[in-house]
Amino acid sequence: MIEPGLEKYQDRMVIMAFIFLTIALALVVLVALATLFVKFSRALCLRKLEYRRYFQRNRVIEGEETELVEEFTNHSFLPMFVVDVETHISSCIKMKGCQSDDEITQKFLSRFFIMPYTRIRRVHKAVCKKRGYYRLESAKITFAKVEVYLDSQAELYVYPVELPFPEQSRIREQLQYSAVSRRPLMEDPFSFAGIRKYVQGDPMHFINYKQSARRGEWMVNAREYMLGRRLLIYLNFQPNEKLHISQEQFGKYLEKELSAAAYLLWECVRNGYSYLFRMNSKMPSGESCVRTPMLSGEMKYEEILDEMAQTGYRYGVSMASMIDRDLRDGVSGMEMFLFTTYVDESLMERAVALEQAGNAVNLINLLEWQEWEYEKEEKTDDEIFFGSSFSDSGRYSGKTVYRNGEK
Repeated sequence: MIEPGLEKYQDRMVIMAFIFLTIALALVVLVALATLFVKFSRALCLRKLEYRRYFQRNRVIEGEETELVEEFTNHSFLPMFVVDVETHISSCIKMKGCQSDDEITQKFLSRFFIMPYTRIRRVHKAVCKKRGYYRLESAKITFAKVEVYLDSQAELYVYPVELPFPEQSRIREQLQYSAVSRRPLMEDPFSFAGIRKYVQGDPMHFINYKQSARRGEWMVNAREYMLGRRLLIYLNFQPNEKLHISQEQFGKYLEKELSAAAYLLWECVRNGYSYLFRMNSKMPSGESCVRTPMLSGEMKYEEILDEMAQTGYRYGVSMASMIDRDLRDGVSGMEMFLFTTYVDESLMERAVALEQAGNAVNLINLLEWQEWEYEKEEKTDDEIFFGSSFSDSGRYSGKTVYRNGEK
C-alpha cells in the first residue's frame, strides 16, 4: 500500500513531466515553424526584392565629381533586416566610404534595413580620377546568410581632362590663323529641316500656307545651315620607334592629344563649324580606328567623346594609311589639325600632299608643345596661315605662310 505522502509526490512528478514534455514539444514546433518561416521569408524576400543603381551624371570630365545612386525596394509583406550589397569598382573612381582599396579595385559595401513595401534610395559621392569607360555589371546581395547576384548595370563615361587655359589660347590662335574661309553662318534656302512656328522676323516666303491652314496658326519651313568652315581633326596614337620615351610618358602625351582634340571639337560646335574626326586608336569593340562623316552641331559630338573615353593607348592602323585613304577619297577644302607625338618624313610628305589637294594642314607635335611659339610680328593682316612647317626635330617654326594658296 502506497503511503499518502508518496502518492502526492508521484502525482506532482507526473504533472511536472507532462509540463516539461509540453514545453519541449512547443519548442520543437516553434523551431520548426521558425525554420520554415526563415526559409519561406528568404525565398519570398529574395524573389520580391528589387535593386537598381546608376550614376546621376554618367558622362563627366576627368577630375569631376558624380554620384552613384542605389535604390533598394522590398515588394514583400515581410521586413528585411541586415541586407548587404557588395560592389566592386575601379580604383580610378574614388568612392567615399569604401571598405578596401588595392589600387586596382575598390570594395564598396552598403547595408540596408528595409520594411515591407518600402523603397530606400542612397546617394554616394564618387570622384572620377582618370579618363575611361567604367561599367558595373552585377551586385552581390547577402540576406540571412544567403548570397545572390543580381544584374544591376551602371555605366560611366569619363571624358578627357579639360585643357589648361594657356593651351586653349594656343588652339584658338592656331584656329584663327588657319582659317580657310571666313564666310558667316547662312541658311540654305534649298534645304528643308521640318516645320516650326512663325516668329517675328521670319521672311514671308518661309511661310508654309498648307500647314498654317491645317493648324490654325502661322507655320514656317525650317532651314538647315551652310557653315563657312570645315575642320578635320586627326589623332595619332602610333608611337615612333626612334623616340625613346617611357610608356607612362607616352600615355601622358596621348591624354594631352585627347584633351586638345576635345577642346577643338567643342570650339567647332560652339561656333557652328562642320567637322570630321579621325583617330587611329584600336577600340574595345574591335575596330582599328574611328572615322566620322561630316558633322555639325552637337549631333555626334557626344558620341565622339564617348569614343575618346573608351579608347586605350594601342593604335590600330598607321596614320599614313588613314591620310592616304582621305587622299583617295578626294578630301579637299578642309582645315586639318593633326595631333601627334612625332613628325617624320612620312607625315611631312602626306601633309604636303594634303595641302596640294587644297587643304590647310596644321601639324601639332605634343613633344614640342612647350616650345611652340608664334612669331606674330612677322605676320601682317592680309596673311592667312595655310599650313605649318616643322624643323627636323619636329618643332614648330611658324615661318611658312601662304597667301591665296601660294607659298
